[in-house]
Amino acid sequence: NTFIKVADAGSFSKVFEQLYISTNAVIKQINSLEERIGILLFHRTYKGLTLTPTGFMGIADHMLEMLFIGDEYRGQGM
Repeated sequence: NTFIKVADAGSFSKVFEQLYISTNAVIKQINSLEERIGILLFHRTYKGLTLTPTGFMGIADHMLEMLFIGDEYRGQGM
């Protein structure tokens, strides 16, 4: 969830307002995720954050998963 919010906002500081956690906590969550999977998900610059190609693929996977879950949910009502 934090990964998606950060990718959408393009900034750690903008996300803390949405999740009601400190900017440092947001940064730690993303750093921990990147360390755990061993892949850099964001390019960090003074202008903000942009997704790396791998980070973009993570967003695409998430979107496909949401579509799949939505399709399964709609199929249960039939």
